Amino acid sequence: MKKNKFIIMLGISVFLVGIISVCSSNDHCDNLVTKKTMNQEKQVKVLKLNPLGKNADDTAIKNVNIDKENKNLFGKSRKAYSVKKIRYTEKDLKKIAGCLNTKVEKMNEDNGIKSCNLNNKGVLIYYDNSGSITYISEDSTLQEMPEKYKLNKNKCVKVAGKFLKKSNIIDYKCLVLDNVEVGYTIETSKGERPLSYQITFMKKQPKGVDGFAGIGPGIRVDVDCKYNITSFTSVNKEITELDGEYSTLSLEEAEKKIESNGEVQLSTDTSNLKNNTIENVDIDNVEVRLYSDSTNLKQEYMAPYYVFSGKDNNGAAVSVTIPAVSDEEFRIKE
Repeated sequence: MKKNKFIIMLGISVFLVGIISVCSSNDHCDNLVTKKTMNQEKQVKVLKLNPLGKNADDTAIKNVNIDKENKNLFGKSRKAYSVKKIRYTEKDLKKIAGCLNTKVEKMNEDNGIKSCNLNNKGVLIYYDNSGSITYISEDSTLQEMPEKYKLNKNKCVKVAGKFLKKSNIIDYKCLVLDNVEVGYTIETSKGERPLSYQITFMKKQPKGVDGFAGIGPGIRVDVDCKYNITSFTSVNKEITELDGEYSTLSLEEAEKKIESNGEVQLSTDTSNLKNNTIENVDIDNVEVRLYSDSTNLKQEYMAPYYVFSGKDNNGAAVSVTIPAVSDEEFRIKE
């Protein structure tokens, strides 16, 4: 048995795609982006952002070229948002445990993190700092499976959807099925077969962006060969549109920022690296996404980020994420 092959995310200690923290029972889709009111928060001149996850060895890109066909995405004004976390009570956590067919045996709290020991030997963790929730069960995927075994992907999706509806971690009407991919696999005489699936649901993004980057907002659920939920990560955030807009980098400024290894997040295959450097990257796709921080970080603002994808001179896939807003309009929190 082995984990399926993934492109390694450099600098991210925990991927958990996606996502998302458990939502209270009164959560509504309309709350994803709160509309402007007379008392709405005014535009913040300088956005305070958390640092992007980076690799410890400070990998850099040497020579990057962004396809000029994407030039219309640069140098524009974009919206930014204030972020409000969703809070969960002990009662909420116990309800979630019940929907996993288990109970909370003991609950510990340290530095704003509630850790719930469950009677199925699993752990449910609530991060008060961000309102995110993660669950890890005792892994049942290590068991040997018969040769005739075959996991049904559609059934796994239904199991995940049923759990979301019952637990109301996030209002199911606010979610969109984003991705279904293989988790663990097992080797059989007939080849490699899925032993689990990872099902990701994302919250609907506001108009004018291509989606979200980072961790959520949404939820990723792992379903195993016995159609049990072995883990999930939820990140649920309410965002409010700030008054005014923020200017974005030009194409040339974006290239320079990547090459100077500024506030940059890289993703590639580690076998692609030589002297911690990726050389001659051609970017053929650019998206503008709102960046959602990881589960352990308090997020004040959600700003637009450029997400670039392309290949280096060896043909290896490379992904780069940087803030889209101009340097003078944001600062990184220490």
